[in-house]
Amino acid sequence: RNFTVGPAATDVGRPVGVSLEITGGTGPFQIAYLGLPPGCNGEAVTAFDCTPTAPGNYTIEAVVEDSTGWILRPTALLEVAPPLSVARFTGTPQPIDAGQSLTLTTTLSGGTAPFTYTYLGLPAGCGGASTASYTCQPGAGTYQVTVTAEDTVAARASQGLVFTVSSPAGLEVVSANLTRITVGGSVSIAVAATGGAPPYSYSYLGLPSGCPNVDATNLTCIPAEAGTFTVTVTMTDGAGEHASQVVTLQVSPSS
Repeated sequence: RNFTVGPAATDVGRPVGVSLEITGGTGPFQIAYLGLPPGCNGEAVTAFDCTPTAPGNYTIEAVVEDSTGWILRPTALLEVAPPLSVARFTGTPQPIDAGQSLTLTTTLSGGTAPFTYTYLGLPAGCGGASTASYTCQPGAGTYQVTVTAEDTVAARASQGLVFTVSSPAGLEVVSANLTRITVGGSVSIAVAATGGAPPYSYSYLGLPSGCPNVDATNLTCIPAEAGTFTVTVTMTDGAGEHASQVVTLQVSPSS
């Protein structure tokens, strides 16, 4: 006898074939099957197809008895996995700027390995992804990416992801009164972020005494000392990228 169940590893809802070949013995034969998964009703035939409805590891036994009472009990193993699904599809880090590395990660549930992956809607710079985890450097824009996973029994599952890649972070000085300032007079600097991903933070380094560092796009203060000061304004965006501008502040002694 030759007893097979195939494929030996499958998913819930995918068909399997049961085949029993009898050689020798004296007919007619009585046939019964034990240990079948739910969804597979044993029939007194040598071959049938069925569709398992519950996951698990099954030891299926074929009981064959010939007309003389001789009995054989061949067995076959069947592994039934839960239905394939995409449990999680992520793009990290978020937020992200153009030129930074993005990692797409697909986590599956159920299904029967090995798996293949197909991605649609990838940004420029991210072509050719075909694995569960993939790193690339996307260009700026908003993207809707769909991953489709397929397992060894041709079951498929998909999930979509929408993410935004910001243009590179930049900083510009909008306005400043930096010359002809005397000790005790007021100085102001205003900056604006260009590109990058919020939230933004700001710092001012190299200020004269009387001008404390602030986390703001506008700095107004009253210098308490004279001199020429090189002030570096740095913006850090939500993706950790930095952009800086340098301004020179001239403060004259009070008359």
